[in-house]
Amino acid sequence: MLQVDISKVKQNIEGKVASGDWSTPSEYVGELMRQDKKRRLQNLEQNLIAATRGPKIKLSVSEIRRKGLAAVLRDRSQRR
Repeated sequence: MLQVDISKVKQNIEGKVASGDWSTPSEYVGELMRQDKKRRLQNLEQNLIAATRGPKIKLSVSEIRRKGLAAVLRDRSQRR
């Protein structure tokens, strides 16, 4: 289990804001969240491109409706 020392996280964020690159802690955390979302979307895009180059797979419409397309594709890619 991951344990986080909140006071150290707070100090780190305050240090980033003090550097002058961000105006507020919220601005810094928001930037981290945007970067994380961008990274996850890039990973998904790379996985989808890789999947188009691999063997064809059959997807069940009921499974897609139940889990969602991204989840089904992610599950299939992890099984390989």
